[in-house]
Amino acid sequence: MTIYSMTGFGVANAATPSGMASVEIRSVNSRFSEFSARLPEECKGFEQAMRDLISPRLPRGKIELRIALSRLETGRDGPSLQPERLAEVLDLTKRVRQEAGELVSPWSMADLLRWPGVLGNEGMDPVAFEAAMLALATRALEALETARAREGAKLAASIEGRLANIKELAATAGPLVPAVLEQIRDKTRQRLREAFADLAPASGEALIEDRIRQEAHAASVRFDIAEELDRIAAHVCEMTRILAENRGQPVGKRLDFLTQELHREANTLGSKSPSLALTQLAIEMKLAIEQIREQVQNLQ
Repeated sequence: MTIYSMTGFGVANAATPSGMASVEIRSVNSRFSEFSARLPEECKGFEQAMRDLISPRLPRGKIELRIALSRLETGRDGPSLQPERLAEVLDLTKRVRQEAGELVSPWSMADLLRWPGVLGNEGMDPVAFEAAMLALATRALEALETARAREGAKLAASIEGRLANIKELAATAGPLVPAVLEQIRDKTRQRLREAFADLAPASGEALIEDRIRQEAHAASVRFDIAEELDRIAAHVCEMTRILAENRGQPVGKRLDFLTQELHREANTLGSKSPSLALTQLAIEMKLAIEQIREQVQNLQ
C-alpha cells in the first residue's frame, strides 16, 4: 500500500560539463496539476523534457522545478558564441520579418544573446549535458516521491483513526433513538391525560391511547436515522477499503468526494436529532469528518 501526500521536497547534486548542478523539485497541494520551472540559460532548451519526466509521476499538486549551476573556472573569460545556433536564430528572425514586416521589432543584442543555445561552453556536448541533467532530475524526483510516500503514510494512518472514531459514534447513535422515543411517548401520555382529565375514564383512556399511537408513529418517522447511519457506515467502509487496497494510484479526489458525503449525512443526523445526546454525537462526528477533509486534501 502506498498513499502519497502532495507535499514534498527532493534535491540532487552532481558535477556536469558546465559545473556543479543542483536540481530541486518541491510540491504542495493543489486541486489540479501545475508545473513551473526556474532554469538557467543552459537548461532552458530542455524544459519540456523535464516536464515530460515529472508530470506523469506527479499527477496532482503544484510542482516547482529549480536548477542551479555553479560554473567551473576554466581560465576562459566566459561562455563562447555558438555560430551554428546563432545562424539558426538569425535565419528564423529573417523569415519572420519577411512575413510580418513592421509588426515585428528587431532583436536587441541582449535578447539575441539570451536565446537558448546562442552562448555555450566550448567542448560541451549538449546531448550529454541534457542526459546528465535529466538523470539528476530523476534522482531529485525519486527523493521527492520518497518524502511524499512517507508523509502520505502518516496522513493515511490519521484518516483511518478518525474513520474508526466515526464508526464508533455511529454505533453509539443507533441505541439512543428508542430511548428517546419512549420519553416522547411518556411525555405525550402525560400531556394528554391532563388535557382529557374532564372526560369519563373509559372514553378518555381510549382517546389518549389512540393519540399516543399517532404521536409515536409521527415521532418514529420524524426521528428515524437508520438510513443516515447505514450510509455513514457504507462511506466509512469504502474509505477504509480505498486506503487499504490502494496500489500507488491517486486516491485524493475519491476520498474527498466520500468525505463530502459523510458530512452531508452527519448534517442530516444532527437535524433529525430528538435529544441533546444525539446532537452532541453528531457534532463530534462532524468535527472528525472536518479533520479528515483537511488531511484528504493533501493526498495525491
